Amino acid sequence: MFLEALQHPNDSAAESNAGCRQFQFLELADVFLLGVNFPEAKMVTIALQSFYALGPQSCSRLLAKFSIHPKARIGDIPQRTITQLTAELSNMTIENDAKRKMREDIRRLRDMGSYRGRRHAMGLPVRGQCTRTQIMTASKLNKVERGSHKLTADIGNALPVHNPTTNWKAITLLSLVVLVVVTVCLLSSSSPSRRRLLAVVK
Repeated sequence: MFLEALQHPNDSAAESNAGCRQFQFLELADVFLLGVNFPEAKMVTIALQSFYALGPQSCSRLLAKFSIHPKARIGDIPQRTITQLTAELSNMTIENDAKRKMREDIRRLRDMGSYRGRRHAMGLPVRGQCTRTQIMTASKLNKVERGSHKLTADIGNALPVHNPTTNWKAITLLSLVVLVVVTVCLLSSSSPSRRRLLAVVK
């Protein structure tokens, strides 16, 4: 065998190249699952959890339903099981359907005027977290339209949008000035209102 390889080096090189090409073909083989191609070496659990709104518990239920081992690879699953799994995933609320449902729920909360809806509209934490620090994640994600830096105007103007730059000290001072002016005007006028106010003061 070794002597034959020495006598015909080109033939042995051609066979090795063919084997390498076959190995590369097997490496690049993909499996389509719900329109997404996954390499055969990827684990089924990781492939399923790559879909939006599909977490570890849902993946465990799917694997148990189709009798798939948690450590199994995509390439180890027969094509019939792949077809059944794709049909099951198409009936679940995942990916774009889940994102659309989330946006509709946030819109509904905001239109209702609930506390959670107001917090979503202001881009603040919804479940009682501290707002003095550590709100970067909430300011990024708690928006009616995720991915945009400002709220869209067509969602509903039922609630006022919180403006973090409002100068509340100036508003309070202005209210006090107005109150003092009204009090002075009432005291300086000779009206029944003045007499009632003086009686209350006394």
